[in-house]
Amino acid sequence: MSAHHHHHAEPVSAQQLASPQDLARYQRVLWLALGVNAAMFAIELAGGFRSGSLSLLADAIDFGGDAANYAVSLAVLTATVHWRARTAQLKAACMMAFGLFVLGRALWSFWHSAVPDAATMGAIGLLALLANVGVAWALYAFREGDANMRSVWLCSRNDAIGNMAVMLAALGVQGTGRAWPDLLVAIVMAERDASGPPGAGSIICRYKIDSYLCTFHVGQRPFLLKFLCQESGRASVDNGCAMTTPTISEGAITSVKGIEVGQFTDPRRPTGCTVVIARMGAVAGVDVRGAAPGTRETDLLHPANLVDRVHAVLLAGGSAWGLDAATGVMQWLEEQGIGLDVGYGLVPIVPAAVLFDLPVGDARIRPDAHAGRAACVAASREAPAQGNVGAGAGALVGKLFGIARAMKGGIGSASVTVDGITVGAIVACNALGDVVNPDTGRVMAGARTADGMQLLGIRDAILRGEAPKPLLAGTNTTIGVVATDAILTKAQAHRLAQVSHDGLARAINPVHTMSDGDTMFALGTGESGRTAGMMVLGTLAAEVTARAIVQAVRAAGGVSLGGHRWPAASEFDAGKGQ
Repeated sequence: MSAHHHHHAEPVSAQQLASPQDLARYQRVLWLALGVNAAMFAIELAGGFRSGSLSLLADAIDFGGDAANYAVSLAVLTATVHWRARTAQLKAACMMAFGLFVLGRALWSFWHSAVPDAATMGAIGLLALLANVGVAWALYAFREGDANMRSVWLCSRNDAIGNMAVMLAALGVQGTGRAWPDLLVAIVMAERDASGPPGAGSIICRYKIDSYLCTFHVGQRPFLLKFLCQESGRASVDNGCAMTTPTISEGAITSVKGIEVGQFTDPRRPTGCTVVIARMGAVAGVDVRGAAPGTRETDLLHPANLVDRVHAVLLAGGSAWGLDAATGVMQWLEEQGIGLDVGYGLVPIVPAAVLFDLPVGDARIRPDAHAGRAACVAASREAPAQGNVGAGAGALVGKLFGIARAMKGGIGSASVTVDGITVGAIVACNALGDVVNPDTGRVMAGARTADGMQLLGIRDAILRGEAPKPLLAGTNTTIGVVATDAILTKAQAHRLAQVSHDGLARAINPVHTMSDGDTMFALGTGESGRTAGMMVLGTLAAEVTARAIVQAVRAAGGVSLGGHRWPAASEFDAGKGQ
């Protein structure tokens, strides 16, 4: 069936949603959902006050929150992360205040023994149930999209449970002639809205909305939307465009003072870019070990050369085409007043490295200047998403015996703090070799057996004499950034980049091959105001690099695209095989 004509029950993936027709269709559905939820919020609010039903008032919070969810989704797509967060925080505060109001009314009603009108409760509860079922039906075709599209559908589906609870409360009031069934349902629903997760309120979630209209990404952790946190965590959605829910580690490169990370994931195919920003500049170094790198502005980072500070580092998919995304990063930095003052203007220094993800989907789609700018707009100090996002969206690992036997790679991050100094890393793993757990030596993801059902183990296969398939140079690469808030010289930054490759060697086997373009950057922000010996910094750099690679494959989700099936490490952990 054409990507532009779908039976209502046929799932629409994030890749299909990239077409203008399906984008417009999804936008219309969201506007419909917004109108229905706003109308039901008003109806339940009025009905709750008129009938004296607190469960109707509590259920109105659901409709109000959903309406705000859709409104925010449609209205602030191009706003900065700062203002998106502020908007959602205001919504959270309003909903929490309303929840507390309902709890207060419940106590008042209990004290005064007020009995609500059961007939009104039942009638409006039934109308609300029909409204939610209708919205869920309209969103049903998008249930297999990325994690946020799925959550929008689940939002309406799950709210129907609250409507049925109101109807049961109405039956309880009618049967007992007392208010306690209504009060019980109201207290449960209002307490949920008034409490929520610690420190955030019930609408805090781990997603942000990217700049594509109605196309929800998981490229950054913190965007606050109503009740989507019920679907957050490690749950993944395996679909044609690999938009899966990321896993957030306890530590990330953004734990380093002075470092921000932004990511852009293209909705049309698995590819994207990741930018590491140091607004105040960072002393930088680089080390290229692979024999087929794709890089930009790496020569200036040599300790003997003049420029000693950079303002961002870009990691991108798209092979050499992806280097174009650095232009968008430079433009955005210049607009923010960030760059090297050369007397005639600002020149942001943005080294970059790319990986080869062209086999995963339409190779004509790759990161460009728009993608680089979008990643910058999304940048924040929050922990970055991991797995099939940003530069890791189209990454594969274990391609030595053919791409058909590979598995899904991704992007991961980790950090360690010792004696007030933090070292963090973010790595996009697109390695030729296997990814192994450095603590156990066990292969986590990589080449599979010919039937695709088991991990092969490239090292053991080579030792047995199995012949690998010929590969084009540069079609495999692991690229990343290690950063610290310790004070570094340029020579020390160069050395830190070198020893970070020890982390690659611990977590990838084989590594630094003739077909890889392995490149690691090092940044020193100096914002801790402290120094540390290179023995300590080097040990931490190698450790967080290895951990970031492990996180990349742990957080990745499987991809089915173009007749290929690339499973994730989690599928083999669960014994599902191919």
